[in-house]
Amino acid sequence: MYGGEFEMVIWLLVVFSLTMVRPVWAKADVSNVDSLLLRAMDDKVQYKDRKRAAKRATKLEWSPRTMDVMARVLMVGGKKTSAQEAEHWALRAIRREPDNPDYRATYAELLWIWDRREDSYTQAKRAIELDSNHARSLYCASQFLMWQIQFFMDGERERGRIHLNEFAEKDREEAIGYLERILQATPDNRQGRVLMAMVYYDGGLPGRLVALFKDYLERHPEDRDGHFFLGLGYQVKEELESAYRSYSRAVNLMDAGEKAFMQSMFLLSEKRKLEERKNLPGYSDIRKFWTGKDPLFLTPVNERLMEHCRRVAYSNLRFGDPRTRTEGWRTDRGQAYIRYGHPLSRVGQLYSGETWVYDTFRIHFKYGGIRDLWRFGSVSVRGQRMGFSELVHRVPDFYRDPYKWERYDAPSQIAQFRELDGRTRVEIYYALPGSEVNHKTRSPGVRDVNVRQGFFLFDASGDTVRYDIAKVGQMPWVEYNKMSHEGYLFANERLNLNPGEYYLAAEVQDQSSSTIGTFRDSLRVREFGHKDLEVSSLLAARRILEKDKGPLNRDRFMILPDPVGKCETNGSMSFYFEVYNLKRDAFGQTNYRVTYQTRALREGFLSEQSPSRWTTAVSHTFKESRSWEPHYMRLDLKRSVPGLRAFRVVVEDIKSGQLAVASSVFRITP
Repeated sequence: MYGGEFEMVIWLLVVFSLTMVRPVWAKADVSNVDSLLLRAMDDKVQYKDRKRAAKRATKLEWSPRTMDVMARVLMVGGKKTSAQEAEHWALRAIRREPDNPDYRATYAELLWIWDRREDSYTQAKRAIELDSNHARSLYCASQFLMWQIQFFMDGERERGRIHLNEFAEKDREEAIGYLERILQATPDNRQGRVLMAMVYYDGGLPGRLVALFKDYLERHPEDRDGHFFLGLGYQVKEELESAYRSYSRAVNLMDAGEKAFMQSMFLLSEKRKLEERKNLPGYSDIRKFWTGKDPLFLTPVNERLMEHCRRVAYSNLRFGDPRTRTEGWRTDRGQAYIRYGHPLSRVGQLYSGETWVYDTFRIHFKYGGIRDLWRFGSVSVRGQRMGFSELVHRVPDFYRDPYKWERYDAPSQIAQFRELDGRTRVEIYYALPGSEVNHKTRSPGVRDVNVRQGFFLFDASGDTVRYDIAKVGQMPWVEYNKMSHEGYLFANERLNLNPGEYYLAAEVQDQSSSTIGTFRDSLRVREFGHKDLEVSSLLAARRILEKDKGPLNRDRFMILPDPVGKCETNGSMSFYFEVYNLKRDAFGQTNYRVTYQTRALREGFLSEQSPSRWTTAVSHTFKESRSWEPHYMRLDLKRSVPGLRAFRVVVEDIKSGQLAVASSVFRITP
């Protein structure tokens, strides 16, 4: 065999062996590459391991599919260099297979991260042309259209109008069409469903939003965001009780730490403490906080808490990222939105961030440049720059009270007296100006009304002690000025309570005019002892009459209270009080002195800050046989100068040498 022929044979044998063996190696390589690509796309695997798997896959198989996976992994790297490298790999894949919708969709997602919104939309549209049901491309296109709608809506809010024009409606319908394709193909596609929820919410279609998640939650009842979004739809539809139930289910699906983190946002000024969950307020503190924030107890829901839940739900919708499982209420923009609601306007600048403009301050957010990240930048309050924590300290939150213009303060007074069982009798009186409530004369001292009256009492933990609401048709009437016919409708409550801290509220809503008379107050119920001399509160009254018969106790006195706390010149004020723990001698007799004093007060000053001295009006010495005694006194104000006055009772137990004092404030009118 000649040399040339021998070489030819050897070459043929090599080629033959390679052609016979290569498919086996190729099959093994493909299997290995597939395994590596699956690992690279598993978001439960750490980023470094995902990146390493993608690199190995590209070395084993230099193909568009490995390049595409490499780009998708690098997109979540969180660094600009990673995003730049991702773009390099994405373009490589497209150059090799320009008609592959997967690679176009990856590039569209990357462009969105870079804040190149229009370019992202262009790539998504090209992918949709290649495959009309390509889910990732449909999502990217819908995301862009939703961004345009939100941009338009923000501008409309700034101009005082909130409605879609023809162009925004066209974008909305196009986005809905894209997302419907996704959900028809994959009903449990969460990203598509969340984006559809945003389209429905900002597009003014709350009924569709409710239907979208009622269906979904039947299959996924554990999805707390789903319950938040369902509540959002109900709230826009003004079905508040349904919204409240949905929000409650969402909160109940959180663990204890998450609940405290979310609900205590207003109680903490430092974002770091929230993020680290350090020193979060306890359940009772949170409960008390939200109880005090309820703008109207007469309604079945706490509107302020509802608004908080709405803001949480909207933050998850607007600022969350289902692709990275980022919850919007944990983000910087989400926290600002939950505290202050929607800004008057939003000013955005490409790559540099955006500024939210409110009435008295501005919040600037820095754009991270990748993964659509935003961070607190700076705050400006009337031109003064500061950090977000300082803003929170100055302005903890902002909420537009829906009852602000219907509500008025009802004058009130609270007096406390000792009961025999160790409890304290609390007498509460409040008055409604006749000008605020529609009323008709039924008889002298009685008026016909049509009101809803509520009394609400909460203990130190925020738990409900009393929650009474009733329709009232008649109320007592007291005329204060016969010339002007100024008068008040009176209401009262009498409670027997254990000593401690309470929070109380009374509300009366006129059913015809919708005006709401209300008073709220923290109540520290005294603990009366049985050893040292004590005197009760002073109960101011317009008139006090003592019955001729009956035991000498509170019920023996007919008292017309004066919660308004004022009388005319040449009129009079009366005060009822009780003295406890008087010392008796061996014969069972007491000996004590009661001194009544007055002083003029300057407007805006407390009684103890007044420069004027106490003037003794009268002093009486009593010798009785009981350890406690009820008293009342009528203070004659003839020739008195109009203004604010303080009245004080000083009780001196002559036998024990102890003193006890009680005081009250009233006003003399011309």
